[in-house]
Parts: sequence; structure tokens; C-alpha cells
Amino acid sequence: PVVTIVNPDEAWAIFQVREDLLQKVQKGARLDVQIPALDNGDFVFVVTHISVMGSFATWRSTSSTEGYDLRTFEVEARPEMPVENLRPGMTAVLKL
Repeated sequence: PVVTIVNPDEAWAIFQVREDLLQKVQKGARLDVQIPALDNGDFVFVVTHISVMGSFATWRSTSSTEGYDLRTFEVEARPEMPVENLRPGMTAVLKL
């Protein structure tokens, strides 16, 4: 791209969550998120969207006797309140 437009007031984070952990992450749920670049501060994010990732994004296989793989879901969450100094590309760690 020639130009990239960034609006820091419209921040969000994307997390990849294995389906066996998905019961803790529902749309509208409040999540504790740690941001290492901001002195490992804890922030509250709200889940706004959940979607299944492609079949290539299988996280791990179950045992061969169970006969299925655990899928990975993409979870989008936005800060509940504005986060000062939050920038695109910063790491956000989901604390489940």
C-alpha cells in the first residue's frame, strides 16, 4: 500500500483461541488482557466477534483414538476504555 490510515481510537486485538477454551470466551464477555509494551498493564477488553479459522489452522490433534482435531477460533476484542499509548502492532496477551 502507498498509504496506511490508522485511527488509534478504533483499537482492537485479535486472539486465536483453541475450541476447548472457547467456553470462557463468549461474545460480550469481558477479558483480562496484558500488554507488555505498556509495563505489562492489565486492561479489560470486550469480545465483539468470534469466527472459526480455516481448516489449515487446526491447533493440535487429539489422541489418535478420539478421532478429531481441535479447531482454532479467531476472537476479536476491543478495549472497554481507551488505552493510552496503545499502538498498532503491540502484543496483547489474553489471560484465561
